[in-house]
Parts: sequence; structure tokens; C-alpha cells
Amino acid sequence: PSEECLVDLWRLGALSLVAEGRNAALYRASSMADRLQEEELGEFLTSASQSLVKWLPAPIVGMSRQITYEDQFQEVVDLQTDTTFWKISSTAFTAQDVLELAMVAWFADVECTSIGILLPLEGRIYTLALPQGWAQKAAIILARARAKTT
Repeated sequence: PSEECLVDLWRLGALSLVAEGRNAALYRASSMADRLQEEELGEFLTSASQSLVKWLPAPIVGMSRQITYEDQFQEVVDLQTDTTFWKISSTAFTAQDVLELAMVAWFADVECTSIGILLPLEGRIYTLALPQGWAQKAAIILARARAKTT
């Protein structure tokens, strides 16, 4: 039954791209309909959803949470467990991805002690504990970044 709504989920997922002015993914929803109905994709999605519960060390308490800081920065966290923010990546992640997620953890209004990157296509999960005093360090990073842009 969940396969029946994949085209609609595709369209919903494309909305963040549309907000950035990139509309191609939204227009491709109709052409992707046949591929989204393939049995192999359904099996992968079922396996991924079952594995996600096993991979994460704590229950999911939020999905696609938007974090805003001082009405200037907006980021979306893919998953949130009790003290960890997670990004889902397709194949790889960079040091910049890790720093951005750590900064988002500082922006948030909840106690976040670690960040994680989930690579479902590779079956890998990475968790990084945020260092002691992260709030002060993040404030310094942000101040230096702002100073360089002005």
C-alpha cells in the first residue's frame, strides 16, 4: 500500500528544491511514476525502513525538522533522536557537511550532544559526539564567518 503514495512523496520531496528555484524534480514526478512502482524499489524501501530502526541507537522523535537561527539561517535535519541530529546522504559527506550539521545542532532549541550521518545505500552510519563547550566554540565559528563576509 505504501508504494501507492510514492509519486506524491516524490512531489513533496521536490518542494524544497522548488523553494530554491529548481523545479526539474517536480516536473519529473510523472515521468518517474513507472520507476517508483518497480518491485525492486519497493523491496529496497521496505528493507531500508526496517533497517533504520535497527541502525539508530534511539527512537526517532522528529523528521525533516526545520531549524532557524536569528531569522538568517535555515537548515533541515532529516531525523532527530533524543539527543542526536541526523542527515541522510546518498554516497559521501564532507567535513563541511559535518560542520554544518554541528552548527545546526547549536542553533536548535533542544539538548543535542551528537550528530550523525546515515548512508543507507552503503549501509553505513556515522555518529560524532559534539565536544565539551560546543556552544562557545560554535559562537566563535559563527562570529568569524560573519566577520569574513562583511
